[in-house]
Amino acid sequence: MLSCKIERSIYNRRKRRLSEQINNIRLKLAKEFNEFKNCFIVDIMPLEVCEITRINHSKFCKEHQFCAPNRGFSASQQLSFYGYKLHAVCFLRGVL
Repeated sequence: MLSCKIERSIYNRRKRRLSEQINNIRLKLAKEFNEFKNCFIVDIMPLEVCEITRINHSKFCKEHQFCAPNRGFSASQQLSFYGYKLHAVCFLRGVL
């Protein structure tokens, strides 16, 4: 374990202060890596909120209809789930 850890509040302040510079670096790296901008790899995976048996007791994100989780089926895993479908879009060089 690290002996020189900083407090969480100090870390959060530093992160907020550097967020603009971090975003600029991320954008520059993304431009370098994405030479084929019209070629993408898309993957979809289930993001389970709770077990099927606990659907009636779950209150996760049910305040608004537009973000409420749904029942779904993952054909690749032969799995019924309650939650969201996570879509990941990736460029050929591996940038998400």
